[in-house]
Amino acid sequence: MIKSYLIAGIGSLVVGTSFGQSLSASDVNPVVGDMFDYVQSSYASPGNSGAGQTWDFSTVTQSTTGNINFIASNGTFPQANIIQDDPSGGQIHQDVSNSGMYIWGIESGGIPITYSDAMTYLEYPLAVGNSGNDTHLATFNSGGIDFTRAGTSTWNTDGSGTVITPQGTFTDVVRVHITQDYTDTFQGGTIDYDVDIYVWLKAGIHYPVASMTEFTTIQGTQQYGTYLTGNVELLENTASPISVFPNPASDNLHVNGEKEIDQLVLYDLSGNIVTTSASTSMDISGLDSGVYLMVAVYSDGKKSKAVKTVKM
Repeated sequence: MIKSYLIAGIGSLVVGTSFGQSLSASDVNPVVGDMFDYVQSSYASPGNSGAGQTWDFSTVTQSTTGNINFIASNGTFPQANIIQDDPSGGQIHQDVSNSGMYIWGIESGGIPITYSDAMTYLEYPLAVGNSGNDTHLATFNSGGIDFTRAGTSTWNTDGSGTVITPQGTFTDVVRVHITQDYTDTFQGGTIDYDVDIYVWLKAGIHYPVASMTEFTTIQGTQQYGTYLTGNVELLENTASPISVFPNPASDNLHVNGEKEIDQLVLYDLSGNIVTTSASTSMDISGLDSGVYLMVAVYSDGKKSKAVKTVKM
């Protein structure tokens, strides 16, 4: 999955006529502690643009699996404030803000790519009809050879509606179409890349729920898709928030909510129920150390957004 996001830079906002669903930074920006499981799948046609669409990818087939963790910046790239870490693919060092997401560094295969002109992943708001473009510039060394990477990204928020993956159905999503042309220049010549990417974003889930990518070089075209799995439904912001304290904890947890709480449910990161409580406190002393997801069930039957909870 890392390939989609190493190459997907989308740029400075140009506001056009917008309609339908709109997303802002608070809807989709990642935060430290976010964790997502994904499947890299077969490719499917991205379908039509426009508002009120249904994109059905329920029949794509799995090829590989992986996970994404968002961790605090380590200072390797000073402009970045968060790291997107894929243990199987590398790290993307980003600056995320109310304006957008900007890539300042990539580490993959032991090769750091340093941007002097950041690669813009996206800028807000994401509303159908808004589009933009940006340039980026980076340098890296591979096998003792110095490379300069320069290119242009364009993006177009071109659709909204419902996306269906093997994981489930996600309503009120926005689709962003990204195209990118860039060139790696070195002493022996140049290498050209053409990229065509579609990503589907949903408020409350800080990572694309699905994507479709075509990646073309002189060696040919690679096509693949991705979709989120595991705990993704628990991470949707479907109700008022809760606070969990103390967190981390070794024995008892307490939960406060904006509405009356009937039950607490603790999940593991695969979405399995670990334990429940009929009060606003929970004894976790017998659980293994690790990260869990706490969800409150309100008196009206609705559930809170999951809160990551650490057992020491």
